Amino acid sequence: MKFGGAPYDPTQVPDGTPGAGYKNGLLSPFLGGTNNAIFRCPIERQWQCAYGMNYSTGSPNARRDGFVTQTSERLIMWDHRRTPGCSDSRITTTPRPPFLPFVGMSSETHYSPRHNGRMNGLFYDTHVQAFRPGELRLRNFREPGSLPRH
Repeated sequence: MKFGGAPYDPTQVPDGTPGAGYKNGLLSPFLGGTNNAIFRCPIERQWQCAYGMNYSTGSPNARRDGFVTQTSERLIMWDHRRTPGCSDSRITTTPRPPFLPFVGMSSETHYSPRHNGRMNGLFYDTHVQAFRPGELRLRNFREPGSLPRH
């Protein structure tokens, strides 16, 4: 099983050394095979992966371009801790919203303000922007009308 673009070992704790369950990510062939340094944050080196891809229901990931409206508002990936994907994993079935709330201690794993209180996000239109987690809105994660509504 591949975990988005990043290499990752789900059999280990997120801040553990990858072991027998380590798998290259989808981007590995384009980055020289097993080079995973690009996926690690130089500030918080303990995590196997320093960003998370959006897998909320209604997100643009794995969708055709025509599905995505307002491409400059839809997040693809952002600064993250622990795992290379992000959504509200407390909800085990779809529809799955983004993790809420966007601010507070419980949210810092999902929206890591590691750059002077800001996080970096890659948007569908390919621009990268630094912003505070408190600036996030549901529209950044999914298309209008996508469930769940909260």
